[in-house]
Amino acid sequence: MFNFVRQHSFLETTMIQHSRFSALHALLPIRRILLCLLIFLSFSAFSSPKSEAKAQAQQELLQTKVDFIFKVAGNISPKSASNSKQYVLAIYGNNAASKALYNALKEQAVGRTIQQKSVEVKLFKRMALVEEADLIYVSGESKISLKELEEKVGRAFILLTEDFPYGQSMINFVVDEQNGLSYAIQEKSLAEQGLTVGSGLMTSKQRVIGENSWKKRLALAEMQLKAQARVIDAKEGKIDAQSKTIETKSDLIENQETTISEKTQKIEENQRIINYQRALITGGIIGSLIILGLVFFLYRLNQKRKIALIENEKKTQEILASINYAERIQRASLPSNALLEKCLGEGFIFFQPKDIVSGDFYWLEERQDAIYFAVADCTGHGVPGAILSVLCSNTLSRAINELGITEPAKILDQTVILLEGFFAKSENQVNDGMDIALCRLTKNTNELQYAGANRPLYFFNRGVFNEIRADRQPIGKYDYRKGFTNHTIELEKGDSIYLFSDGIVDQFGGENSKKYTPKRLRELLETIKHQPMDDQKNRVEQELVSWRGANESIDDICVLGVRIN
Repeated sequence: MFNFVRQHSFLETTMIQHSRFSALHALLPIRRILLCLLIFLSFSAFSSPKSEAKAQAQQELLQTKVDFIFKVAGNISPKSASNSKQYVLAIYGNNAASKALYNALKEQAVGRTIQQKSVEVKLFKRMALVEEADLIYVSGESKISLKELEEKVGRAFILLTEDFPYGQSMINFVVDEQNGLSYAIQEKSLAEQGLTVGSGLMTSKQRVIGENSWKKRLALAEMQLKAQARVIDAKEGKIDAQSKTIETKSDLIENQETTISEKTQKIEENQRIINYQRALITGGIIGSLIILGLVFFLYRLNQKRKIALIENEKKTQEILASINYAERIQRASLPSNALLEKCLGEGFIFFQPKDIVSGDFYWLEERQDAIYFAVADCTGHGVPGAILSVLCSNTLSRAINELGITEPAKILDQTVILLEGFFAKSENQVNDGMDIALCRLTKNTNELQYAGANRPLYFFNRGVFNEIRADRQPIGKYDYRKGFTNHTIELEKGDSIYLFSDGIVDQFGGENSKKYTPKRLRELLETIKHQPMDDQKNRVEQELVSWRGANESIDDICVLGVRIN
């Protein structure tokens, strides 16, 4: 009787406490909504107008630079006209500001002419990509030697710089929000390049004459920038103070929520204890034994399941560790980016394994005055394909370095012999091999030799697309084997070469989930052939992602592009 009264009293007290904290807990969503509203109003009041004004000022500043570049190009002309049909405007730089200026110039150059020539806009991201241009813009943020730039171009051009020291270039300008654009002209440098300056630049009020005037102009701009910085710092300090107040209130509310939650959990735990005691009294000893037996059974079952999960997780981690180590080995067998850039110059490699390791690989060797490079697709993918790719890569290198073979077709013939000899050691019959496109480029003459096993060669010669089909036989066991065919092509500066595995053309996607096909790849290369090779790689990757959509990648992918310099 005593125990029953104590339990009943404890139950009443617990339920009263539970009702009180439930009422407090119900107020939490309202307090959270008020806090979110306070944060939104605080940041909206300070951030939104300032962000819009800043974006507008940046757009106006960008337009000022674009207008000035077109003005300089239109008012400076060479004494002797060139045979070029296009006027080339170039931006040197790889930061966000240079890319924004490049995009704005390219958009506004459509339909425009300079000196009765159509306008082409180019972006030189690094010195190795610099080529001939009529005007080159360089920002003071770019760490570049102007003398090296002039030597790289190799002919007369207009050098337009922004925020450079006085007298280092032909035309140097500076822009600020208060005084607009000002510029200084080095007439002697322009005359040495055989360039004539029109009156539109010589008599403009924006022109600053003399080094002392230029320094005064820069000092005035610096004072205005410091004043603007002080105003911005003051506003940011006010915003920081508001943020700290909000964070303090947020912490207070979170602490209250934690206290309420802990007390609620304690009440719920007490309620479960009461229910459990009632069940024991009602069910009696037999019911308790049944429940305890069931709990014990479930506990043992759960323990076994946990042990199985731990073992499976351990095995999975061991397998992943092995595959990751295999991936590092395969990566080590592939040519480095530095070697590709040294041997091939301007180009790109797009390499995307289906799994962690790949059956596709790219290969490169340099021997005397020739560079050998290839893209290959071994049988399968994943770990088996990766193992085969390392074997095939080494076999290609042996054919050149140890046996001294120089002709691509004969290299493939010898690779077949070496692979068949390797697999002949096994008691089991092995039919695996690879498809490959192999090239030999003579550096002094730009002569290209090609041989292929089921993988074609795509190239552009003088802007015209060409394809050389491969021999329809693999590298590996084949009943109707014949010697591979060697093809020789004379390439010119600016021509481009493309090798690829079948992973990209066989990828399913699009509206009807069909294969991408070689035709679509040819059309893509046709549209991007004049772009820098880095941009071409990005376009190929974007095209593949867009085409694949939600479909799964079905194979390894490797695409190699090279532009003849």
